[in-house]
Amino acid sequence: DRVPEDMFGNPNGSSVVVNLTYEVPFQVTQSFIIMLFYGISSLFLLLETTRLSNNIHFFLNHTIQRTLRKEELDTIAAYVYMPVGYLFIALTCPETVIIGVFCLSAFADSAAAIVGIKFGKHKIDINPKKSWEGLIGGFATAAVTTSLFVGPIWGISAALLFAVLDLLTPTIIKINDNISVPVFTVLLFFLFNILNINAVCYLPITPFC
Repeated sequence: DRVPEDMFGNPNGSSVVVNLTYEVPFQVTQSFIIMLFYGISSLFLLLETTRLSNNIHFFLNHTIQRTLRKEELDTIAAYVYMPVGYLFIALTCPETVIIGVFCLSAFADSAAAIVGIKFGKHKIDINPKKSWEGLIGGFATAAVTTSLFVGPIWGISAALLFAVLDLLTPTIIKINDNISVPVFTVLLFFLFNILNINAVCYLPITPFC
């Protein structure tokens, strides 16, 4: 019988685990992810266009306006950048990389904030808003969760990338992290492809395997 292969055409033992232990009820394709984030990005951009316009009004504009920070009131709000960033990844990377970056944006970012607020006593000199405790908590969470989907080498490298970007943006480098993380992750993906380091899914129940 033919050995199951991963997205790169390499033999993938985890696929055997999927076939034997868990039948995935649906398959999330890259085309579906592209369409999903294209739709969300278009909707959010439409909302921001109407919010910033003096002539066009939408019934959600006042609700959105109340949730924004002061610096976002007269420009495109930060929430728009996340689906745009994921759309960029979906157009250039396989599905497991997309879900790996989601772990960076969701779990790792939240862990860094929670640990930093609760235990952050040692501030980082170059960015006093960040603490070493929060940075380490975010890195550890990123490494563990991302490695499940893209393997330990890819996962730890992405976690290091997250830690650097979390430290430098947006205070030192004036780029929203919802954009910087996807862009630099794609660059990391292409670098690893050049070095022939493949992202392999290790989580047997994911619909992306």
